[in-house]
Amino acid sequence: MGGTGSRSEDEEPPLELPGALEVGTANALAFAALLPALRWIEAQGVASLHARCAEQAALLRAGLGELPGVRVFGAGAPGDLGVISFVVEGWEPGELAMTLDAAAGACLRAGLHCAPRAHRRLGTLPRGTLRASLGPLAPPGAVGELLEVLSAVLT
Repeated sequence: MGGTGSRSEDEEPPLELPGALEVGTANALAFAALLPALRWIEAQGVASLHARCAEQAALLRAGLGELPGVRVFGAGAPGDLGVISFVVEGWEPGELAMTLDAAAGACLRAGLHCAPRAHRRLGTLPRGTLRASLGPLAPPGAVGELLEVLSAVLT
């Protein structure tokens, strides 16, 4: 359950318009891009792409673990994908996301991420978490820059 769009804390999609149309609306642009994307992935190699993401994730997870008041969610197993959720003591996730964007153009997602049950279990409901998503095209040094800016904001 989840993916309710405008009311992430709810497990049922909204019945009122226009929100009722958001959930389940076909993503035509993604359909059109799927075959070229699959061809690109095949040319790069799945293992190579995964290794890039896992390396970035390990760097970010380690760096976040050194910052005061930061709580990282997830097991942190070797080879994890580059999607890391965290909270910072004394900060609302949305406020911190806007601060990092203004300070360095860092694009992180704040909130419940269409997963209210997960946040209920983690104890992060109703505020949610801040989520960094590192793809295989993240520029070299992006993790270091994010950690540097975050450290400056927190101190």
